[in-house]
Amino acid sequence: VPSLRIATVVQDILIFVVPAIATAVMITRRPDWFLNVGKVPGAAMSLLVVCVMIVSVPAMNVVVEWNQNLHLPEGLGALEKAMRDAEISAQTAIGQLIGGSSVMSCVLGVLIVGLLAGFSEELFFRGTLQRLLVTKPVNAHVAIWVTAIIFSAVHFQFFGFVPRMLLGALFGYIAWWTGNLWLPVIAHAVNNSMVVIVTWMMANGILSSDPNTIGTTDSVSDLIFAGVSLTLTAVGICLIRHISQKNALKYVD
Repeated sequence: VPSLRIATVVQDILIFVVPAIATAVMITRRPDWFLNVGKVPGAAMSLLVVCVMIVSVPAMNVVVEWNQNLHLPEGLGALEKAMRDAEISAQTAIGQLIGGSSVMSCVLGVLIVGLLAGFSEELFFRGTLQRLLVTKPVNAHVAIWVTAIIFSAVHFQFFGFVPRMLLGALFGYIAWWTGNLWLPVIAHAVNNSMVVIVTWMMANGILSSDPNTIGTTDSVSDLIFAGVSLTLTAVGICLIRHISQKNALKYVD
């Protein structure tokens, strides 16, 4: 487990952080401006982003459940088995990173899977790749979704592709609207940290039911949870966009 944690940290730094910083340094004298890391986000906007990630859980659970239950045509059975084995391997790796019943194990999981992964991946995908596409003659929406698709694809988890792509698009729009990379970093870190904490609590018997199943059944309560979650998430996203546009107009004035 310690070796896996060290390898994960080194991997994130070498694959995501170093290329992102190197690219920014090579193409501009203001790498902080290019990466959108030069401004500290406001407390209110940061809190709004955190709230959006929390309230989106039941709605996202529905998408996750749907994606996990997709099946390839019968002729591609061997490919589907390989994909599902890859899913199990990824889940096992995450379990090992969080492995252990101590609080320190959970803390290390949050630091590596939550904070480091959230920062390094956003620095590479939204801070560098998406920025490169947006600064070229590419429509911003196309840039955001292309980046989100690549972001999901590099995780090599087909049965989690759609929800990860949607998250990537959300992070992309937050970065584009606000012009601040720290906000999608916060959103990404919160999302990953919730997974770590819930996984650790479930493994140690602290939670009797899995929060990842909220909204996924046909019960009336779950349908309500999913509907309310989707509504609140949409409202939160609209607020982020509205506040960002309002602040941008103030800055221009």
